[in-house]
Amino acid sequence: MMKHLGVLILGFLAPLAGCHERDGDESSSGRWDRGPSRSAARADRVGEAAFMEQFKWEYRPVIVFAPEVDEDRLSAQMNRLAEAEAGLIERDILVVPVIGPVAAVQRDGQAIAYRVGDVLRRRFGVDRKAFAVVLVGKDGQGKRIDREVVDAAELFETIDAMPMRRTEMLRAR
Repeated sequence: MMKHLGVLILGFLAPLAGCHERDGDESSSGRWDRGPSRSAARADRVGEAAFMEQFKWEYRPVIVFAPEVDEDRLSAQMNRLAEAEAGLIERDILVVPVIGPVAAVQRDGQAIAYRVGDVLRRRFGVDRKAFAVVLVGKDGQGKRIDREVVDAAELFETIDAMPMRRTEMLRAR
């Protein structure tokens, strides 16, 4: 059964434009504290695990890291992925842009923002000011990292060589 994953476009990211400047947790006053507390760092680890766990064995996340929403490489990457939507759907790819501390996911036509960007950056070794594209397998492990814009065809080639994907292709015949 084919799942419609929905391809994120930059218009979806526009409401997140200011989030790249926020650090720490939102206090009860609605203002952002500077710097995470020890308990916030622990919550980040738990949050990252739960965030990635929701995709495990169902999706292959392609995480697109960018320091700012107006990053040219972010726009170029999202456009390349949008042009290959059929291939994304066929391979159960979920595009997850991460701008600053915010990771965005679109599921069932609804955009959801998670404050796990910093922990995802640490997990995959991506500096906060860097651009990167990380392919994560259905097992939750990083499979490839590109530091520049990558063609969807290259991601598809990596995925199609994976044993799980080969099994999926055989079952689809």
